[in-house]
Amino acid sequence: MALVFMMASVIRATLAISLTEETDAVVVVVSEESGGLSVAMDGGITRYLKPQTLYEVLIDSLIDTSEETDAAPEVGPDEDK
Repeated sequence: MALVFMMASVIRATLAISLTEETDAVVVVVSEESGGLSVAMDGGITRYLKPQTLYEVLIDSLIDTSEETDAAPEVGPDEDK
């Protein structure tokens, strides 16, 4: 039975990596046996993540935190308009 779980784990990891090689997807893999967390992106996989680390990876990968804006800069009272 352990061999079946190990093979299923390898297959899931391989599929997750394959998905991220061809696309910009971020794939979260959860082990059925241990509940362990992994994340695949850019053709690689990182295993044994703590929940907080997974959260940080997802935020860094999926949320644009740049402060770029199309708004015109504010003009102060002493500046020429």
